[in-house]
Amino acid sequence: MVEGTHGAQPRSVGGAAAVLGGRPLTSSMHAIAQPDLLAALEAWVAQQPGLAAQLARRPWQADVKQALGAHHARLLPFLKTLTPAWGHGDWHGSNLFWQTSPAAVAAAQKTLANTPHTGNASASASASASASASASAASCLVQDTVACVLDFGMAERTCAPFDLAVALERSMIDWLHPAAQRTVYDAHITAFLQGYAQVRPLSAQERACVAAFLPLVHVEFALSEVAYFGGLLHDTASAEVAYTDYLLGHAQWFSTPQGQAVLHWVQTGAPLTTSFTGQGMPAGAKQSSGTPHTPHTPHTPDKTL
Repeated sequence: MVEGTHGAQPRSVGGAAAVLGGRPLTSSMHAIAQPDLLAALEAWVAQQPGLAAQLARRPWQADVKQALGAHHARLLPFLKTLTPAWGHGDWHGSNLFWQTSPAAVAAAQKTLANTPHTGNASASASASASASASASAASCLVQDTVACVLDFGMAERTCAPFDLAVALERSMIDWLHPAAQRTVYDAHITAFLQGYAQVRPLSAQERACVAAFLPLVHVEFALSEVAYFGGLLHDTASAEVAYTDYLLGHAQWFSTPQGQAVLHWVQTGAPLTTSFTGQGMPAGAKQSSGTPHTPHTPHTPDKTL
C-alpha cells in the first residue's frame, strides 16, 4: 500500500523534452499508443537496433494481430485522453529504498521479545539471540515509508495509467510459472491500488484505462529483449522466450478467463469471486506470502550495456 501511495505522489523529472523511439530496453508506448498498432510497430521496429533482423524469420505481424489486436482495440477510446508524463517504467518493491518508523520498530521489538523461545543455549545467549531476532523481525514487519526510488534504466515518456499498469503487470502476476499454475497476487494489487487512491483517487475512466493498458505495457520492452538477446548476446533460446512467452504469452494470458477476470476487477473494483478450475491458484484466493520480483526471461539484461 505504501508503494502505491508513493507511486501516486506528484513529482517533477528533469531531462530531455523528447525521447527517441530507438532507445532499447525501456518501458515505452511509442507504438501501442498509436491508433494503427501494426503500422506503428512496423515503424518502431525499424528504429530498434537489430530488431528487424531478429523478426525477419518470424510471422510477427500476424502474431501481433492475433495476440494484441483485441487488447489494443479496447485501448483506442482512451488514446486522446492521455496526458504525457515521465514514468519510472519498472515500478516494484525492490526498486525502492524503505525506511522504518523508529516508534513502530520499538513496539514490534517489545512484542517479539515476549515471544517464548526454546533450545539448549544458555539464558544469556538465548536472551541475546531473542533480542537479535526481535530487532530483525521488527525491521521486516514495519517497513512503512519509501525513502528513495532507484533504477530508472527503463524510464520513458509515457503516462500515469501506463506506469500504474506496469507496476501491476510486472510484479503482481506470477509469470514464471506456466499459465495452468499461474498465481495472481490480488491482495497485493488491492493494497497497491488502495495506497495509490489515498493520494490520487482514480476515476472510473482512469481505472478502465489502466485495465486497457495492462495486456500491452510489456510489448515494446519484450520486443527490445528479442533484439538484445538474439542480436547482442547471440542467445537464441532467450530471444525465443522473449518473443513467445513474454511478448505473445503475456498478452494471450489476458485473453484467458482468469486474465479477463483480472482486467474486469481492475477496471470496476468488483471483488474477484470466480474459481478457475485447472488454472492454478484462482484469482482472489488467499495468499500466504508475497512474491519476489523476478526477471521475465532466463537472464536479466545488463542495462549498462
